[in-house]
Amino acid sequence: MKALTTKVITAEEYLSLEEKSESRNEFINGTIIEMPGGSKIHNNLCLNYTFILRGALKGRDCEIFSEGVKVELLPEKNYFYPDVVVSCDERDKFDSHFLRYPSLVIEVLSDSNYLYDRVDKFLLYRKLETLEQYILVTQQSCHIESYCRSEGWKKVVFTDLEAWVEIKHLGISIKLEDIYEGVFSKEIY
Repeated sequence: MKALTTKVITAEEYLSLEEKSESRNEFINGTIIEMPGGSKIHNNLCLNYTFILRGALKGRDCEIFSEGVKVELLPEKNYFYPDVVVSCDERDKFDSHFLRYPSLVIEVLSDSNYLYDRVDKFLLYRKLETLEQYILVTQQSCHIESYCRSEGWKKVVFTDLEAWVEIKHLGISIKLEDIYEGVFSKEIY
């Protein structure tokens, strides 16, 4: 990940710059982090998760967003653009630009963001009291890592297309085959 600023700026300066920006940029501890453009595979994985979650949560008072809505981490005022994020918290209904109380964050890993999503963002996301699950999805192969607050953030790995990723706090299970639909042919696995 590439930092766009060499000097520390305020959150207010970042938000002002971000309003005018043609690209998405995250903000951590005074530094703007440029978000690289996504691949078709990245986009397909985000869309698959979004569509599956939207269907599974239909009729429930939850919001699902993909790539375009920032999560604001208070009190530090760090800002992230998760690949997929779910909030069922009533308090998130009152702001049209940010989520502050998500329960699920999904990040699709690429070569450029692998360590950033796995370490830096995960450590910060875990400060969110409402976050119940963090999921990392690999693009290059069938490989999903799930971390749950209720299990002490212990990593659980799924690598079989027939496996199911459980999202307990939402009462949902998703088959890996559905997550990777249209991404790779089954012969790869």
